[in-house]
Amino acid sequence: MGHSQTYDAIVLKTYDVGEADRFCILITRERGRLAVRAKAVRKTTSKMGAGLLALRRITVELHEGRAGFIVTTLHKSESFQCSAMSAFNASQQGMKILLALLHDEEAVPEIFDATCAFLEGCKNDRAPLLQFIIRLLYLSGLLPDPKEQSIKWNVSREGTQFLTTCTLNSWNEVKKPPTEDTQRIQMRCEELLRIHLTHPITNIWDAQTEERAMSF
Repeated sequence: MGHSQTYDAIVLKTYDVGEADRFCILITRERGRLAVRAKAVRKTTSKMGAGLLALRRITVELHEGRAGFIVTTLHKSESFQCSAMSAFNASQQGMKILLALLHDEEAVPEIFDATCAFLEGCKNDRAPLLQFIIRLLYLSGLLPDPKEQSIKWNVSREGTQFLTTCTLNSWNEVKKPPTEDTQRIQMRCEELLRIHLTHPITNIWDAQTEERAMSF
């Protein structure tokens, strides 16, 4: 028989399947990562097609049956569209890392909230990619004690404060540490991701490099 439930979700990635269907990878507050199928949404007559796209926060009703999750109703859809290319690139990198770290149907509301905050920052052209990665590593149990890590990583007091504040998701309350600290933190984050991801993600900081170049 199956049953239906309404979810607060973010569309992380989409694939077109069949003649008119769309396959969506969601992160939901209630059940973590879900793979869902939206039938016939690519038809011009569909009222859901425009709302079921990547980087959108949605309120959606899903029917869970033997064949998996099927989208039945899209109640609300809000875009995290970025106006700056550097912010868009950062959002894409952030979503790649998030998808690589998430496990199916494992609810972590804190990760959902961090993703919303990150994409909202990208939407406003702040692109807090490093802050988001630190938060994800912390919530995934890969960065257990930021103060202890800051000693191992040989960063200053400002770097320690940055690490600690990022783990609390309080990105607007902290400035990036000195360049030397930032580079060390980036390098250590890359090392952790390389160790724990099956398929390591390369060129993580390209978006930030572009952003710095555009500022001169």
